[in-house]
Amino acid sequence: MRLLEMKINSSPPQHTDVMIFDGYFMLYLMKNVPVTFDNISIQFLKMICANSANTIILTFDRYIFPSIKDTEHKIRGMQLSNFSISGSEQVRPTDFTGEWKNVNFKEAIVRFFFDHWAEDYMAPYINNKTIYVNADACHKYIVRDGKMIRSIEHQLTCPSHEEADTKIIYHICKLQSDTNVNIRCFDTDILVIIIANMSNIDKNINISMQVGVGNNQRFININHLYETLGSDVSAALPAFHAITGCDFNPAFFRKGKKRPYLMMTKNKEFVNSFIAMSTSSESREDLFDKIQEFVCRLYGFKKINDINEARVATFMRNYKVLGNNNVFRLTNKTIDGSALPPCKVELQQQFLRACYIAQIWAHAHLQVPSGETPSVRL
Repeated sequence: MRLLEMKINSSPPQHTDVMIFDGYFMLYLMKNVPVTFDNISIQFLKMICANSANTIILTFDRYIFPSIKDTEHKIRGMQLSNFSISGSEQVRPTDFTGEWKNVNFKEAIVRFFFDHWAEDYMAPYINNKTIYVNADACHKYIVRDGKMIRSIEHQLTCPSHEEADTKIIYHICKLQSDTNVNIRCFDTDILVIIIANMSNIDKNINISMQVGVGNNQRFININHLYETLGSDVSAALPAFHAITGCDFNPAFFRKGKKRPYLMMTKNKEFVNSFIAMSTSSESREDLFDKIQEFVCRLYGFKKINDINEARVATFMRNYKVLGNNNVFRLTNKTIDGSALPPCKVELQQQFLRACYIAQIWAHAHLQVPSGETPSVRL
């Protein structure tokens, strides 16, 4: 995110018509959490309505099993303990933040919001705003004659979207008129996804992202950034971000994002290869060969295009053979095995995961972003 931000100068938007929130991110930001669930619901609703926008869009992750994120969920200590909310005055768990590791708790509180916000006494908090809440379905809330009216928006319901990130972009692409949108989040993935889908927005929509917390809060002008990057680099970002390290995929040890990004943007073939990773294909052998070449360049090899050869060459830089016994000894005192390039078998899996992720991100404007499954093979 910082790397892309540096390419433009941004300022806060002068006017916001539509405010979009990553729901779980906003819940995580809540301070002085009330004791009972009805008060949590009221405080949260007041929190997301505390702006001048006429339309509020709130998106939540869904938890689908099996998922491409199963490994990441395990690393984060995700749990599936039983939890239900039986009434408004039910007392929340003492460790409210710690309970976020429990999927059933997260889904229960969202379901509670669905029903609680439909009560007529919640009307003053919503007032003249229109609120969309998208989780398993998209719920719409408006106030008419002091009464709450809730409905299901089938066109905006997107059960094939697992993450709030892609739902945010789907909602933007479904806006019916020219408008000013502000996205409140803190996620590089969302920035990458919206940049990649800017070409699918057919209305005059000005988009900004409000990121960071506390003194680090800032705005990113998405339209300006898209124009600066250009359509090709923007379309290449999902696959590039996915294969160089994201929540779904490992990063290349100590390679970061800056140098790989500069390598990609200076080579048209690399850009086209990353774009191609976002499209469905029966055969990806030739494409994988080009990604191998990119990774070899990333590890400093200008003439080697096979990742296994690059791995051996890296090993030989640090070891030498002693005598005729084929005994290897370090030329330096230490070596970190993490500095070795991945082997071809591992890189193939990383490549396939990146293709799957990139397809979903690049097609976030669709109700069904990908027809493939996490078990796709090379």
